[in-house]
Amino acid sequence: MSGAESIPGIQTAQAPFLPGERYQARGATAGKLSGLTFAVKDNIDLCGAITGVGNPHWAATHHAATSHAEIVKQLLSEGASVIGKTITEEMAYSIIGDNRHFGIPLNPASPHRFAGGSSSGSASAVASGQVDFALGTDTAGSVRIPASNCGVFGIRPNHGALPMSGVVPLAPSFDVLGWFANSPDILARVGEVLLNEGQRTAEFEGFHLFEPAFAALPPDEQALFEVSLGQFKEHCLGRVDQELGWPAASKYAQAHRTLQSREAWVEHGSWVRQAPEDALPPDILSRFRAGRTVDTGALEQANEARNELRTNFLGLINRFEVIAIPTVPLKPLKIGSREPERDRYRQEMLHWTCLASLTGFPEITVPCVADDDCRLGLSLVGLPGSEQAMLNLIRRIM
Repeated sequence: MSGAESIPGIQTAQAPFLPGERYQARGATAGKLSGLTFAVKDNIDLCGAITGVGNPHWAATHHAATSHAEIVKQLLSEGASVIGKTITEEMAYSIIGDNRHFGIPLNPASPHRFAGGSSSGSASAVASGQVDFALGTDTAGSVRIPASNCGVFGIRPNHGALPMSGVVPLAPSFDVLGWFANSPDILARVGEVLLNEGQRTAEFEGFHLFEPAFAALPPDEQALFEVSLGQFKEHCLGRVDQELGWPAASKYAQAHRTLQSREAWVEHGSWVRQAPEDALPPDILSRFRAGRTVDTGALEQANEARNELRTNFLGLINRFEVIAIPTVPLKPLKIGSREPERDRYRQEMLHWTCLASLTGFPEITVPCVADDDCRLGLSLVGLPGSEQAMLNLIRRIM
């Protein structure tokens, strides 16, 4: 899978790594992850390399990193070795999986569909078997969506669970480091290295299906899940019908858009102002610029919605501990889709991914649906500090 795969009549899916000489860093000779290889998304620092965030103009205006990101140091110290930097969508500010400079990382599970973004290269590298695991970041679904699309395991830990030192931010109150793996064992082993404080020790017996999320799926996707959920039957403790106002309530997705765009403008607005007009693709540029016009009233309204969802969801999780939802509501977008369809896809995705993003609660994606046309993931969501217990549950389930 290291080469490009030609898809007649449309754009070509590419290898997941940045072009040029492959970055490598050998891990310690012994450790909990000894012998494993991993890849690093291009918004995470590797010593001696420019962290380009998928954008050549950003790379040209920034210096090479003088040290590894803290999370990379932890993994290297436990014996894992870096074998490359992976493609991200520009500024990590999209969920499609298309970078106009470096191409479209291949989705090995569905080569005619996008891998999803923004951690598209990392998911692709894992799905194609080129690494044992890969690092990504998740602000609005950028680990969960590509994990679901590519049929691999992925985790967005609790907000604040991992150090963000050496990671280019997008929207700090949402940004989280996460990782992908091809097996639940490797996903959990990485967690044992990174999630070493304040973790729940008791094991979970299973999970509850959050019925409103499945009922809100389009008919085709609903049918796919109904067939595929049978494999988890013995671990399902029941279905939850409790109304959370999600995913039907668009106000939560709008709150996420408002807060994320404002934070992104605060972080990078000065750079965007100074950059040439064509330094960013139009859709990403418009999302940055939307952030500069967000007023105090809009921020207050968005934060009220965020707090409402967090309070309601906390009550649900305190009662049921772990709930399961579809990771995404739609099949992966087909390569060749134009901007109107891409925009609709982004809007629909955010109705699902905003749940963990707004609350800050951890979400783990596992492969569920696998048919001839696509892959779709099932997500487990729990309380902060329950990541390792959920990872152990997934080990038993899968």
